[in-house]
Amino acid sequence: MAKFDFSKLKKTLKASAEDAKIAAEKVQESVKENMPDSIKKAAQSETAVAISDKLNKAVEKGKSTLSETSERLKKTREDTKNALREARESKLKNLVSSETALKIIYYLIISDGQINADEKEQFNAIGQSMLDDFESVTLGLT
Repeated sequence: MAKFDFSKLKKTLKASAEDAKIAAEKVQESVKENMPDSIKKAAQSETAVAISDKLNKAVEKGKSTLSETSERLKKTREDTKNALREARESKLKNLVSSETALKIIYYLIISDGQINADEKEQFNAIGQSMLDDFESVTLGLT
């Protein structure tokens, strides 16, 4: 699974937000210097301040969303690891248990010193229903 580098995205978003803030401040300074006082007041209160506030809100929302996404990814990664580990352990436990059960059945069958065709057929039927790789288990018994 390819990893997404959130630190680069976070740095890029932060740098873009800082650039936008600087640009807004420059616009605000330009307005202050080049306009009559009455227009400066209106422009400052309505335009530059509103842009600055909107940019700050957007940056905060982006940080929040990035943080939430990062946390969800970490949790998903951990959940996946745990599920895979549990599946492996469960399969291993069941496999060992099935092999042991087949060995016990086999030793009970040969306890009288011989295996007849009917016993062998029943043992094979039981083994194939219990294990997918039944043939590999029987190689170890005979």
